[in-house]
This record gives sequence, structure tokens and C-alpha cells, in this order.
Amino acid sequence: MAFALLHFGHADALEARILQANPEADPWKQVRIGLYMADARKKA
Repeated sequence: MAFALLHFGHADALEARILQANPEADPWKQVRIGLYMADARKKA
């Protein structure tokens, strides 16, 4: 779903944040991210 939003030009609606980083963990579990979608109804 996130890819479709980016593909169709809605990159400003998404925000990714690094929530956790653990360099000692298994490579597939080293970084945890959060993907947030902006609410278009709340434009300032």
C-alpha cells in the first residue's frame, strides 16, 4: 500500500520514523520503523 501511494505521487502523505535500532540483533531485526500517514482532512 505504501508503495502505491509513493508511486502515484503522494509522498507528502507519508512519514517514516526510526523507532528502534539494535546493531547486535539479527540483521533482519536490527531496525524497527514506524510508517505514518497524514490525515488530509487536517490541513492547516
